[in-house]
Amino acid sequence: MEGKAFCPAHITGFFRADKAGTPEETGSVGAGFSIKMGVETTIRYTGGSTISVTGDMWNGMTEYAANLFYDMMGERHGVEINHKTGVPIGYGLGSSGAVALSTLYALNGTFDAGIDSQRLGQMAHRTELHFNSGLGDVLAAYHGGFEVRIKGGAPGYGRIKNLDVGDPSILIVCLAPSSTNTFLQKYIQSDDSMIDVMLDCGNLRLFQEMSMNFAKKNNVITAEMNNVIRRITDAGAPCGVAMVGETVFCMVPPEEAHVIVDALHPYDLYHTSIDTEGARIIQ
Repeated sequence: MEGKAFCPAHITGFFRADKAGTPEETGSVGAGFSIKMGVETTIRYTGGSTISVTGDMWNGMTEYAANLFYDMMGERHGVEINHKTGVPIGYGLGSSGAVALSTLYALNGTFDAGIDSQRLGQMAHRTELHFNSGLGDVLAAYHGGFEVRIKGGAPGYGRIKNLDVGDPSILIVCLAPSSTNTFLQKYIQSDDSMIDVMLDCGNLRLFQEMSMNFAKKNNVITAEMNNVIRRITDAGAPCGVAMVGETVFCMVPPEEAHVIVDALHPYDLYHTSIDTEGARIIQ
């Protein structure tokens, strides 16, 4: 028996923690987007009860998520779990949430367990909170697309509104990793008026400007990030900062992408687009 799943990576442009009495109701509000890069997880049944993991950069996250799944399933099985991660870890691209979601979807497919996707999302959200690796990426990547998170929480508890922003080219420069947990202990919350503005206009340039302002208020922009930002803005394009990591992103019409690619030479960059499908089983 074998199962395979994919979960898109996700970038948050700005956010506010939305704390509550339960993990399912705790999360974040804000705005961001899922991308066509992410984590692909393949699971193979091996018999016995041993969980073997390769490619998990999150120190036990996969096994934690698998144990939540087995608790709900009421059975335990030995499996080999392999992650192929298409994004760097710790750069604000939602890799931890993608690992948790893709693991749970692939387990569900492997054993044809029939567990509702919302329940899988809730287990992934609980996993991410347990590891202090994120607040809103699971809810966002579960749905996919460009989203405004209106109410924090796990799938089934939190609420999002997907906005139709077309199909922009997304250029991403990852400079250095940062700790989500450390950032959450000291960051300045976003203003809820930013969410209202996004709901009213859905303008990508304005979204990137608000993301940049949020990053500046939180003093997360390094000298090297400033150099990347300057190259992009000198080329006439907007850009934002991923929360949380030394990562700058730029969303432009596809016909303008080559201008930004040239402006950012010789930086390594990822060139992708919005994933509208969210977490899913793949063949």
